[in-house]
This record gives sequence, structure tokens and C-alpha cells, in this order.
Amino acid sequence: MRMLSTKPLIHLFVSSLLLLGFVAPVVSSPPSVLEEQGYTSKVIEMNGLNFHYLEKGEGQPILFLHGFPFDSETWLPVMEPLSNSNKVVALDNRGYPRSDKPADISAYDIRNLVADVSAFMAANFADQKVILVGHDWGATLAWTVAQKHPEQVAKLVAINAPPYNVFLKMMAENETQQAASVYIPRLKSAEFEKVLVDNGAASVWGFGFNTLHESGAIDDAFKDRYFAAWNEKGAIRGGINWYRANIPDAEKITEDDYWPSKEERVEVPSLLLWSDGEAAFVKDTFEEIKKYVDDLHVEIIENAGHLVQLEHSAIVTDHIKAFVSSEEK
Repeated sequence: MRMLSTKPLIHLFVSSLLLLGFVAPVVSSPPSVLEEQGYTSKVIEMNGLNFHYLEKGEGQPILFLHGFPFDSETWLPVMEPLSNSNKVVALDNRGYPRSDKPADISAYDIRNLVADVSAFMAANFADQKVILVGHDWGATLAWTVAQKHPEQVAKLVAINAPPYNVFLKMMAENETQQAASVYIPRLKSAEFEKVLVDNGAASVWGFGFNTLHESGAIDDAFKDRYFAAWNEKGAIRGGINWYRANIPDAEKITEDDYWPSKEERVEVPSLLLWSDGEAAFVKDTFEEIKKYVDDLHVEIIENAGHLVQLEHSAIVTDHIKAFVSSEEK
């Protein structure tokens, strides 16, 4: 990533705005292949960090939020068809490829993650409400942004993940979800991080992308972009730090861990896309989500796993299109 410090005058100006409480988007050099497809690659400085994002199109903005181990470019199969009717924007979250990666685990607290998204929307879409689309951690983040800042969100699409407070509740109270999440303590460990880092992008490519590539669901260009992103120093650690900062061991979860609160609801119109083969979150968690959302539409996608937005990108896109264009009830 080309850091703003390579342009001293611009950096000085942006830093001054930051000190005054503003954020300032700055255009960076986009990958040529994406530029040819009409995407613009940008960097925005906010909350003391540089964040990369991609954008294309015009119209009501749709902001895509990724999870682990994903990044902005993994949204391209869904963004492209939606760019014909909407402004599509995909953010690289803090800790991830092409964005800054704070060293302190506390920097990845859910409050900071929500503040990033809220600041991004305020800087880029101050006069418009945004449609949020999230998958995995990105969906959990989107739910929580909508809970905390409903005035900024027009609609929400969550793919295969619950709100943060719902997940903590299920981790604390539901043995089936605890069993499904047994991988999390290992993922948070220094030993497992070292294994992933030592093997670079190839290690996280094995989280299901390899199978999709073999099946033809994602192509060689996707693979090349993915490896370039996830071989970036600190990206794997940054993604893992989201788990370390926000998911205590099940037996250690207390009332103070819930945020914005244990019973916080989602008021904005929401679409939940759920794979029938989802394994990270169990059926009980899926059912619990419904109790926390006032205006919820649910679509089950058959013969699909956790990476449904890549496995069945056309189906996911069609559901988003229909929901975005529908009138609010």
C-alpha cells in the first residue's frame, strides 16, 4: 500500500484535518486490472489509521464489510453486478490487507471497529443512508453498526453471522454453539498464529478458497489477488486480533462484555442470508437472531457453506438486488 507519508504536503494537510476531528479521502494508485474494470482504489485516514477501499458506480451506496480471512477484493463477484444500479464500496477493515494494522490487541475492540465504519460513512456519505452488506465478522460488525448508529443505515444484509451480542450470549449459554466454536481458542493462540504466518497466504487459502478454486467458483485472477493481499506482513495477525479482542473464552463471558448491551435490538430493515450448510454458527444461533431484529426477512441458500457469497455469488447478488429495490414495510 502506498502510504500517505510518501506525499508530504498531502499528508501534512490530512493530518491537520485529523487533528481537527475530520477525515479525508485520498486517491491512491489502483491495481491496473481493477482500474480497467472501472474500480477506483482509495485510502482514507480516520481514527488515526489509513484504510483502503474500492468503489465503483453511482446511486445509493452499498458498503461491503468482510470477515476473516477475507478482504475488499473478495467482494468483487458480488459488487460487479450491483455496480450497474448502485455505488458499491468495499472497505478493508483495520488489521487487514492494504489497511493499517495496529499492534495493540485492544485497538481491535468492537467499539473501535464500529467507530471505523461510522466514520467512513460520515466522511463519504454524510447526506445519504447506507445499505450495509456483511459476511462473517463483517456481518457481525454490520449488525452492531446498525444497533449503534441506525440513523446512518438504510438497510442491512447479513450473511452467515449473528449480531455481536447474540453471539456472545450463545457462546455463554448454548453448548451446541460452544462446540461449534471450539476452534476459536486455538485460533487466538500464538502457536497457531505462527503456523499461519509461517505458511503465509497458502494457510488461509486452505480455509475453503482452495476447494472453490478447484470447482471453478473462483478463478486464477481471484487467487492471484488473494495471495498478494494475504502475504502482506501483519495481515494474518491483524485478522486474528479481532477474535482476541472481542471473544472471551465461553466460561469467562460476563455482563460487561456485551455491547452495545446484552438485549440491544436491530431496528433497520434487514435481510439475513443463511446457508443450509453453515457450520460456524449452529441452528440455535440462527433462530436466536430472529428474536433481536424488528424487521427481518430471511432467505435460506441451499447446497451452500460458509463462503456462500463466493460459492453462489449470483444467488447472493439476486437476493441483495431484490431486497435493495424493495419498498420498506
